[in-house]
Amino acid sequence: MDEFDHHVDISLRYRDLDAQNHVNNAVYASFLEQGRNAYFQSVLDTRLDAEDVVIADIEVSFERPITLSDDEVRVYTRVPSLGSSSFPIEYAVVAAGETKATGKTTLVCYDSEAGGSRPIPDEWRAEIAAFEGFTDS
Repeated sequence: MDEFDHHVDISLRYRDLDAQNHVNNAVYASFLEQGRNAYFQSVLDTRLDAEDVVIADIEVSFERPITLSDDEVRVYTRVPSLGSSSFPIEYAVVAAGETKATGKTTLVCYDSEAGGSRPIPDEWRAEIAAFEGFTDS
């Protein structure tokens, strides 16, 4: 996971399992959400629920099942680029030393009063670019 500089560990719960004793596919969206929230807290020093951002797109590719015996999941997150009002977050969901799923969300900075997108705040641009090691243009 060399391409990721951020991660969060998540303990599995029995309720995360489906009838086949695998982590239910819907739970993966929660894993991504926890990774996204931890990224916002660590990199932007804010909580995701305190900001006006919306998800425009979410993708999850399942590679291998996660079972309760895996015990703990590590979700890696990174922002590979920045648009004018939106940015992708990429994820790798790892358990027992194996990548179990990958994902991507596109977040849009939202202006709830105007009912549309707004530019990514300059301070976010600077903090994300510095953390990820790229030059924002």
